[in-house]
Amino acid sequence: MYTALGRGVTTDRQLNRIGKKLFGRRWLGVYPVDVKPKTIMRKMNPGANYGIINVDGSGLPGSHWLSVCYDTKKDKWLIYDSFARKSTKLIPTFIKTIGYKYHDINTGADQPDHESSCGARSMAMLIHIAKHGSKSAANV
Repeated sequence: MYTALGRGVTTDRQLNRIGKKLFGRRWLGVYPVDVKPKTIMRKMNPGANYGIINVDGSGLPGSHWLSVCYDTKKDKWLIYDSFARKSTKLIPTFIKTIGYKYHDINTGADQPDHESSCGARSMAMLIHIAKHGSKSAANV
């Protein structure tokens, strides 16, 4: 992952480029938190859909990435935050728009405060889900 994303702060362009390459038409994109969730949901395809959301709005530089995966079979979103915070606190508008059909998949923080690896970690979680299924992500 370091080869593709580098070792520093991850940009939306880097994440989008890698996401398109890895997930093809199942890639939803990279979005700031204030993009309307319906914009994201218009891109959905059958099966699983993968994307990344920043907790900052459009006019801000961005501070933290979350990965989102929608499983059409289960009609549920999986949301990963490397600090294991609640999605309802981080992306409340998105959660409300999706009808609270989601599951926060990590129960313990796996990123130290001093690291800036949330983009790479978010992408790695999406790769894990794509390879091993959504059920395995709940146990990570």
